[in-house]
Amino acid sequence: MKHLTITLALLSAAASASANNPILYSNGPITATGGNSIGTGSSVFDSFTLTNNATLRNITAGIWTQTGYSLTSLDWAITTGYISGTTLASGTVSSFSTSLFAANVLGAYTVNSDNFAITPTDLPAGDYWLELSNAQGFNGVSTSGTVYWDANGGPSTAYDNDDGITTSESFTIHGTPTPTPEPGTLALCGLGLAGGWIARRRRQS
Repeated sequence: MKHLTITLALLSAAASASANNPILYSNGPITATGGNSIGTGSSVFDSFTLTNNATLRNITAGIWTQTGYSLTSLDWAITTGYISGTTLASGTVSSFSTSLFAANVLGAYTVNSDNFAITPTDLPAGDYWLELSNAQGFNGVSTSGTVYWDANGGPSTAYDNDDGITTSESFTIHGTPTPTPEPGTLALCGLGLAGGWIARRRRQS
């Protein structure tokens, strides 16, 4: 089953936030009304926009696992496109800070807010894509690749590697803004460098 779709009243948002890093981009809350597969062999891309230069550090995502299973690993990547884009950063995560959002969904799934650290990634302001893939859960006995990324219909554009354009997912990107220096600061730096060069030239004369 590639997609999950259920009809329920929307649950209140309970996405966890990284305590140490402000939000750089949010695609909206977890809804626990449907999901797209990011299990073994599956991947989903969601677009996001940075309004300032920033260092990306953490991601929070709504993740569905089979009841009794906990998320134990997933692959992530930051790219410039969903098909032929360049991969700017990537990795595999095996440690998560998990907060329960909804239990016994459809009688078979638990939906959590999972936060995980990524390799600190410096990016200029612009448009990018977050890819999650090859996720696995474990129940103490067996491993399961039945894992879904919560689909909330947020403002992001989303792409599923099996089905093409799809409903976007719930996620938040945390990090540290790195503002560009003001023009006046740059001018002062330039004057300082020029002054140093003149002084060296005079000493050499």
